[in-house]
Amino acid sequence: MYKMVYSDMDGTLLNSKKEISTENYEVIKKLKEKDIIFGIATGRIYPAAKIYSKELDINSPLICSNGAMVVDVNNDEIIISNPLDAPTINEIVDIIKKYDVYFHLYDKDTIYAEKYDLVIKYFREFSEKLPDDLKVKTSVVKDINTIITSKTIYKIGVYFDDSETSINMIKELKRLNNIESCKSMSYMYDIMAKNINKGYALKQLGEYFGIEKDSIMTFGDNENDISMLKYAGKGIAMDNSSDEIKLNADFITKTNDNHGVRYAIDKFILNK
Repeated sequence: MYKMVYSDMDGTLLNSKKEISTENYEVIKKLKEKDIIFGIATGRIYPAAKIYSKELDINSPLICSNGAMVVDVNNDEIIISNPLDAPTINEIVDIIKKYDVYFHLYDKDTIYAEKYDLVIKYFREFSEKLPDDLKVKTSVVKDINTIITSKTIYKIGVYFDDSETSINMIKELKRLNNIESCKSMSYMYDIMAKNINKGYALKQLGEYFGIEKDSIMTFGDNENDISMLKYAGKGIAMDNSSDEIKLNADFITKTNDNHGVRYAIDKFILNK
């Protein structure tokens, strides 16, 4: 019997309009009625994930920044912390700067950058009309080293495309043996501390709740979801996933625009 279900957001729980469908919402409500934990595991920074936690009216811990931190939404306290250390961040930043590529450092609720770019612009507009506890803060600083030495950094996001510059940069970053890295979106490459990913955070959370991995179900669609698809007793990939993601799943459900989360929960938990 499944006791805990964790889902990725973008491309998985959310449809192409970045909305939670009525069908997905209703099936999550049914899980709550059965006392089955439903939670979100995302590459997003905490406030950008908490919005959907509030919309779903769930109080389960949020796995954020690809597993680098897990936050209790009831009091906004970090209950599991897996940050990058300063020497490792310096190594990463030195490589990125060689290629003159946009990058950002993420703490619990703030995104730091040395240049004003589209990500900073987006989150400033995104947060403008939100209540304070859901705002993603942004800070453009002259010297990122001041942030490295004074803040707890959970993730580094670096702009990625298919250019030779990006490919060479990623190759060099992958030579570092003290990081975990993955593509979280088509244009964003995420870097965390070694062995830190959604799967590891899910393992930690299972231990926190006393739930064995065979009693856990997960949903995902992207490279940063593979670790939790492989860890869970039932890892479910969306039909809109790439072949690589599907190969690491136990079951392929419908697409995110066809309520794939609801379909699989109905099939494997609610027996519909």
